[in-house]
Amino acid sequence: MDRTLVRVKQYVFDHFHNIKCSCCTEDETSRLVIHHLSYTRDSVKYTSFANNTTGRIQYYATLCNEVESNPNNLRIMCMDCHSELEGFIREVKNNELGTFTEVQERVPEHLLDMFMLTLKKQGILDEVY
Repeated sequence: MDRTLVRVKQYVFDHFHNIKCSCCTEDETSRLVIHHLSYTRDSVKYTSFANNTTGRIQYYATLCNEVESNPNNLRIMCMDCHSELEGFIREVKNNELGTFTEVQERVPEHLLDMFMLTLKKQGILDEVY
């Protein structure tokens, strides 16, 4: 991973108390990302930047303001947990995880709290479960 990108990510992560994945014990900066519990119109979106090293550096540099202004809406996660979590959230939005029993059966225990918190912050939890 690009050294500049790692430094910028580390600078962003330093604003958090615990620099490791909120779901597992991963703490390698190059493997960590920021998870938005919900998006506001002021949220910095990863998809707004180029899918290359320069775009990632710009994303994390731009994200600094949001981390400082709204840290309670953001969590550090490793890439693996984040990808898996986002997949389950997509399934809920596509009505593929329709009951709480299905969630308990499918969503791994280490992701369940983050999954439920994300759905709650997005206003989906009460609608679906």
